Amino acid sequence: MVSEHGGTARRGLTRTTDIVVVGHGALDRLVDGSLDAKLDRARRLGVNIWSEDKFLRHIGIGETLSPAHRTMPLSEIASRAGLDEQFAWHLALFNVIEQDEDGLFGFRDLVAAREAAGLAKDGAEEREIVASMAEVRRRRGAVPSQVHFTRGESGEIVLSLGDKQVGLDGQMQLDLPRADNPTVDELFEAAEDAELAGEWYAAERLYRKCADLDRSDPIIPFNLANVLREEGRNAEARLELQRAVKLDAKFAEAWYNLADLSQGEEDYPQAKSHLERALKIDGDYADALFNLGHVHYKLGELADAGVYWSRYLEFDHVSEWGKIARDGLRLCRVANQA
Repeated sequence: MVSEHGGTARRGLTRTTDIVVVGHGALDRLVDGSLDAKLDRARRLGVNIWSEDKFLRHIGIGETLSPAHRTMPLSEIASRAGLDEQFAWHLALFNVIEQDEDGLFGFRDLVAAREAAGLAKDGAEEREIVASMAEVRRRRGAVPSQVHFTRGESGEIVLSLGDKQVGLDGQMQLDLPRADNPTVDELFEAAEDAELAGEWYAAERLYRKCADLDRSDPIIPFNLANVLREEGRNAEARLELQRAVKLDAKFAEAWYNLADLSQGEEDYPQAKSHLERALKIDGDYADALFNLGHVHYKLGELADAGVYWSRYLEFDHVSEWGKIARDGLRLCRVANQA
């Protein structure tokens, strides 16, 4: 469906990503605390971050936005509800509150945000609140105005109507990977977790299962290559990276990693070619600029090395790498004057 709108769907985040969609299945990531780390990287890259419902509406297959007079930005919703803006943003990401195409919210959203604030004042954790409210909304639709969220006798979040309280019927039992027949997305998330934990053997097995089920996604062989490199299996990693760029010729990070393997083998002409491919795709890829300067230096092409190190210093002149680039640039200028 995405391809019909001129786009390409991927499971991971690359330098060419335009939109990150946070699906309902990411609620468990919010609960375990790993979602924000992923979204922080997207923010640093300047990528748009959309909720699943907003994305589905954008491509014409989602439910119509509920009627409302929307005039309030997220900052106002947060302020008037007594929430910090990050908390309110989480509510929007999981469609507890609904923004229009201009990012504006209505009074119904303010009511929901105040419900969340009330739960927080009553001692509930933010992640538990967002997950509970999102699951109720997803499974039951909008909650009637006379129904409220509150905490039960054991501290669990429940719905209340007058003097009656109704449990969430296991709504907080988030869907976990099924041991008998997991989906590709479930396997991919498990592989990412294993990779993050340094469990290379488990990560490799899981990524290979993903690759057996989906041979169209270049992120899978790219991630598998990273794991293989950690295991010291560079030849196999190269094959996976070549598979990744065959699936997506504009995958700048894969070209960069291919160049890094070539540099490790001191095959500088090949590394140069791969880095040039990466920079043709993304001219502001700072790491590629630095490494291409280094490759030209190794090849004795000092004028070109100086050009790329000078470009790198536009992005970084304070880190250890920035110091190396400055020193290299100085050597190049001295050599060119000799």
